Amino acid sequence: MDSELSMSYIINNSRGNVVAIVADGTVNTTATDLTLVGRALTDYGAYENENYVFLLENFANSTEPLQPILGQLWYNSTTDVISTYSTGNTFVALASQNYVQAQKISPAFTGVPTAPTASAGTSNTQIATTAFVSQSPQFTGVPIAPTAASGTTTTQLATTAFVTNSPALAGVPTAPTAAQGTATTQLATTAFVTVNPQFTGTPIAPTAAYGTNTTQVATTAFVQGEKVSPDFPGTPTATSASYNDNSTRIATTAFVQGEKLSPVFTGTPVAPTAGFNDNSTRIATTAFVQGEKSSPVFTGTPTAPTATIVVSNTQIATTRFVTDYANALPTMSQQNANAVNIVGGTISSVQITGGSIGNGVANNMTITGGAITGLVTALAIDSGGTGATTASAARTNLGLGTMAIQNANDVAITGGSIFGLATVIAIADGGTSAGTAAGARTNLGLGTMAVQNSSGVNITGGSIEGLNSFATGNATITGGSITGITDLAVADGGTGASTAINARTNLGAAASATNVIAGTGLSGGGALTANVTLTIATNSNGFGERYISAATPTGGNDGDIWYQI
Repeated sequence: MDSELSMSYIINNSRGNVVAIVADGTVNTTATDLTLVGRALTDYGAYENENYVFLLENFANSTEPLQPILGQLWYNSTTDVISTYSTGNTFVALASQNYVQAQKISPAFTGVPTAPTASAGTSNTQIATTAFVSQSPQFTGVPIAPTAASGTTTTQLATTAFVTNSPALAGVPTAPTAAQGTATTQLATTAFVTVNPQFTGTPIAPTAAYGTNTTQVATTAFVQGEKVSPDFPGTPTATSASYNDNSTRIATTAFVQGEKLSPVFTGTPVAPTAGFNDNSTRIATTAFVQGEKSSPVFTGTPTAPTATIVVSNTQIATTRFVTDYANALPTMSQQNANAVNIVGGTISSVQITGGSIGNGVANNMTITGGAITGLVTALAIDSGGTGATTASAARTNLGLGTMAIQNANDVAITGGSIFGLATVIAIADGGTSAGTAAGARTNLGLGTMAVQNSSGVNITGGSIEGLNSFATGNATITGGSITGITDLAVADGGTGASTAINARTNLGAAASATNVIAGTGLSGGGALTANVTLTIATNSNGFGERYISAATPTGGNDGDIWYQI
């Protein structure tokens, strides 16, 4: 274990997780909202006493603590509400007496609340469970209740106003069937409704599943759902929209056929892309047109505008353009490159591949003097040239590297490797005068320390002198002893003293005879000759259980807290 860590306090929470590591002589104020004190800290009592006050007042403040931990309490001094820090990383308010009393007024229960079931016939303010209600309750007088919103389908009591206002019945309710033509508040059965029913108000019914094709009533939700990819049976018909109609109307086959005649597309219409060279009535997408530009295969007799002979671009050259251009050329244009006949003038910057010059043959000539200049094409490598017109391009074509432009007395090697030397490089020339690693170390005067890593130095003899600093992060001493050195300073991990008394003084520690006495609400303590532990006494306020109830709890122990509601 690191020597610095071994002398620090490691603070764990109740679940065994490390909360903080407090070095000797320091305090930690960032891990929690308490000040965690390290070993041998001067005036540590002030920090400890403040911690006890913070705990007793539950960190009372108008703003929540900055470094809360799980289970920590906070008393909001502005709202007089106490909260606890939850696993959701937020402070959750505990139920106060006023809050609990307020919840008794029209409480909104969640989940599945339960209560004792009253005996049949009970008529008081006791909660009525589902078991009590299911025992055929018999109301007396004219009972009233709040009227639920239309369409409500819960266990709320249904008043006469709710039933008469567009009832939403569930299950399979039954009732006597009224006579045909009845127009009262009597319930209408399916038998009554199936004979030319006339609904009023806003009747509702269960929504059938998508695709249902029965006599079940179709609700507006069912109709809206059928609009999404409807599956019409038989041969459905509809009125054809006018040409170029762009609305949500149903498109009939007649409308679609009419739109095929010179259709006007809007937006960004898409279509499958035909294969290369397709020649049919299929729609040509932009992808098809772009593909046809690559080596197009024309058929028939395609035509194009004829450019003038001075045009030199990517415009298509027609046969007329070629003829006009050829007619405008001088007589040399009528000769073949391998049979050029020059009868006058001057020849310069020309490539000769055949024919005759005077009495010589161009492909079998011997040039013994003068200069060759103005070649149209660089002399190829296989003809004794370099195939290039610049020095750098010539070196590239000949496969020469950057070494080719360096002088023998000034070579600079910036990469790669050097191997196969007949003679090793001497020390005087920057080498080691050796062919092996061991020989190189010997020639350079290196010892066994040279093959050790700085993170794992092993010194087996000799002496260490003249050190300016000695950091535990740079060396590990696993045995032996250190003697005859100047007192190791506190800043270097020592005590700066040669005696125990002076060491305690330098470290700000109390004398060994000092006793730590536990104050009110604390237990433990003792002489500082060994580790001393202070704990919250079992009878101090807040140590025990917390009760939230209206009645006084039974039993209990010293330190318990009761929140009366």
